[in-house]
Amino acid sequence: PQTFPIPPPYPPKLLDESESEVIRKGLPTDKSLCPICHRTRVNPAASTSGYVFCYRCIVMHIRTNGETCPLTGMHCPESRVVRLFEPTAAAEGPDLRDGQISGQGTSS
Repeated sequence: PQTFPIPPPYPPKLLDESESEVIRKGLPTDKSLCPICHRTRVNPAASTSGYVFCYRCIVMHIRTNGETCPLTGMHCPESRVVRLFEPTAAAEGPDLRDGQISGQGTSS
């Protein structure tokens, strides 16, 4: 019998303006900005819907407004918020492309 791959799930439906203050403000066009505070995300964290916020923003939203994603209304308990670690220039680590740490010569 022929098998077919399982299709990906539909993206979550956004709440309408009457249900979400975040939607009334509008989603930022820059994806590096938090949809709640509209600033560059600090300590990024994903809700159960997959949207990424500042960790503090999403946790404060959950504690203040209940266990829902501010964009989709999906159930989002604080225990299910996932902290994300984005690479930065300082945190990328040593360059090991040629088998050595850059800046160190070979001792012969």
